[in-house]
Amino acid sequence: WIDVNNNGVYEPGLGETPRAGVPVAIVEQYTGALLSTTTDASGLYTFTGLVSGTYVISITPPAGYVPSTERELTDGNDNANHGAANGNSVVSAPFDLTPGDGLDTNEDFGLWLPAALGNYVWRDADRDGVQNEAPSAGVNAVSVTLYLWTIEFWQPVSTTLTANDPLGNPGYYTFTDLISGSYKVAFDLGTLPAGATVTARD
Repeated sequence: WIDVNNNGVYEPGLGETPRAGVPVAIVEQYTGALLSTTTDASGLYTFTGLVSGTYVISITPPAGYVPSTERELTDGNDNANHGAANGNSVVSAPFDLTPGDGLDTNEDFGLWLPAALGNYVWRDADRDGVQNEAPSAGVNAVSVTLYLWTIEFWQPVSTTLTANDPLGNPGYYTFTDLISGSYKVAFDLGTLPAGATVTARD
């Protein structure tokens, strides 16, 4: 399923939905015996006719998706993420199947699509609020705090400082691995260069 808030718990009431068409494989840990399938329209998959053994389940997530950060390490909790990244796959912890166990429906996998937010602080020489200055106009060491709206209040998520981008241009900041939500950023005016003020808002 798509774990919108990345908490490792399947919550349909929050708009989380199953993911169809995800490749799934089950591997017997010691013999290497392999079966494969894909999730159906309800995000479900099933393997039958398995012999006793220790198994691992592996899925191949859609492009850009990663496993939920929170992970359930025991086999007894349904509707919780059991996967962790392993190369290009997401795998469960090993679990045992023995005769008479019945259908194990606990091996669930939460996936989410990380978002990113950020950009630029610069010296606006003509004070028009438009980024039309040279790349060297960026300003480093400005403190930026990211906030997430949590129904009742703005919750601070992270704080960073503007710095050089990969090309060496100053003034850039980025917040990564963000869940879906409403965000805002706040700049600490006390960290601006001496005498600097905020220019017109475009």
